[in-house]
Amino acid sequence: MPVSAVANDVSDLKKIFKDIDKLIKKTGFANIAYSDGGMKVEDFTLSSLSQKALKAIWTREAAKHNWKTEDVDEAMYEGMNRWLKTKCYSDTKEKFLLRFIKNPEGGEKAEVTSSANWTVGEMTFFLDWMQNFCAKDGLILEAKGEYLENTKAQNS
Repeated sequence: MPVSAVANDVSDLKKIFKDIDKLIKKTGFANIAYSDGGMKVEDFTLSSLSQKALKAIWTREAAKHNWKTEDVDEAMYEGMNRWLKTKCYSDTKEKFLLRFIKNPEGGEKAEVTSSANWTVGEMTFFLDWMQNFCAKDGLILEAKGEYLENTKAQNS
């Protein structure tokens, strides 16, 4: 159930951030909207969780699992993100995972692609792979939202 709150000062913001922190710890994510005008918040379901958001949640969980910490900084998150894409490419050789950057002085360098540019099917493929890969290391990643719906549709 969506929660609506109005902040009039810093103490109100601190309370809202504490509530959001509890929600993230409980569910793994929070949808946040803000405005200096009136807003109407529509009810939403867990199925509204996009595959992109789920990938971010799972990547953070994989980083926590790998470094055995609850505090994942940006360097750890980004390192895990790139490492998982590289491992997926190594295992599957799927071309959508790599791109080649040309150097003006000659040569080119391979780098992993941004998942923001992946198709729905490519993201589903990666999440399937990630779920299986992490399970082998003892980390169970729960299917949710759009990914769960896509998986159900594939198996029907």
